Amino acid sequence: MTPFCPDCRAEYREGFKNCSDCGSDLSAALPPEADNREEVNSDMLAVYDAPDQMSALTLSSFLNDNNIRTVIKSEQIPMYDGVAMMLFPRWGRVMVLENQYEKARALIDEYLSGETLAEDESPPA
Repeated sequence: MTPFCPDCRAEYREGFKNCSDCGSDLSAALPPEADNREEVNSDMLAVYDAPDQMSALTLSSFLNDNNIRTVIKSEQIPMYDGVAMMLFPRWGRVMVLENQYEKARALIDEYLSGETLAEDESPPA
């Protein structure tokens, strides 16, 4: 019986116990694929106007870590370094699925609020 990773769906040879990519325990059979028809038919909405590429990448990664799929839409024209910034007051946009917009917006607002820890409080591990 060939083992599979239930998360990244990779196939392994006999004798392997854990996925080398994600660390999950291997199983004897793959679980059925998720039905993502709702996501396929969902519109993408701009949840954040990024002033630069680093901001877009940071927020996209933050949202992905919170199980929200993102797409970064750059509004820059590669051959015309910075010219598009004169046309748009942003570098680009972070886009999310319509059904995840509210959750994404709340996470971004919390992230950008910049709440600091009290002096005697240590950061979470």
